[in-house]
Amino acid sequence: MQIRKEEERWQRDQRLAAYQALLEADHRVAEAAEVAIRHGDCPTTEMLAALRTASDEARRAAWLIEIPGPQEVVDAAKRLTDVHHTMWAYQPVRPQGLRQWTDVVQRHGEAQGDFRRAARGALGYVDLDPSGGVLGDEAA
Repeated sequence: MQIRKEEERWQRDQRLAAYQALLEADHRVAEAAEVAIRHGDCPTTEMLAALRTASDEARRAAWLIEIPGPQEVVDAAKRLTDVHHTMWAYQPVRPQGLRQWTDVVQRHGEAQGDFRRAARGALGYVDLDPSGGVLGDEAA
């Protein structure tokens, strides 16, 4: 019984480390994107390179999540890094870029929320809604 508990703790720690790595990389992507968008119609090459580098780091972090899983978190991580790629593709320097950028920012927030919920579930956390009930539990 003790060995099983230790294995579960080890697995949880591995998952937590992988999930944290992606969230940290996601934060760097968001920061780089914000700097580029604030610069207006012509972000510098360095700004775009920072966005690309951060996006690549996030993709590598998402690949590491494939090891500890579970699949629901792997899928949510992929959706999040797909949005990162879209951030790179819809730079505001292109025609219609700003309109598309607004959509990408919204999709990023949704993908990040989905990843956080999936990760919390895999780690065994329970989410409470504002009224005190358990989210996803219709009986509550």
